[in-house]
Amino acid sequence: MANKSYIYHGPPSGFSLRLGKRKELEVLLHNGQEPMSDGKPVQLPDDNKFVRRLIAREHLTEAPKPAKPAKNPIVPARTTAAKKADK
Repeated sequence: MANKSYIYHGPPSGFSLRLGKRKELEVLLHNGQEPMSDGKPVQLPDDNKFVRRLIAREHLTEAPKPAKPAKNPIVPARTTAAKKADK
């Protein structure tokens, strides 16, 4: 079982995700956003029957991976005026 980040596409909705025998997670779904619980984004298990159904109906798509920061960030060059002001 792997948990993944998804983006929801559809009308506002929600469901209870069972986590073990006695624990449930209330998940809210809003178009164009990650699933939320208690106001925070949550990852969903890809082996859950209901999650698989939402994926099959194209209501959930895997969220894009965050971009890695550049190794050598671009630093703006100093202008001639700024160089003269330093002297």
